[in-house]
Amino acid sequence: MSYMYEKAVVVAKNHYYFLERGDYEKWLETLIKDLQRSASIRGSSPYFWWNIGRRYVTEYGIHYEFYKIDRSK
Repeated sequence: MSYMYEKAVVVAKNHYYFLERGDYEKWLETLIKDLQRSASIRGSSPYFWWNIGRRYVTEYGIHYEFYKIDRSK
């Protein structure tokens, strides 16, 4: 497994770990810089991801789990 692949897996797992725990600042660090800048703007994709993701965790008990990176393309 390559270093870049391993790093991508860590970022993906952290992304959902911090979302589930409600740690917005750490979750934000898992996004690229352009998305970090727009995350606080109502209607932006990151704003939507955070709010809907948190809602699913808190209201529906959703648990996120990383399975694999699809390398079929």
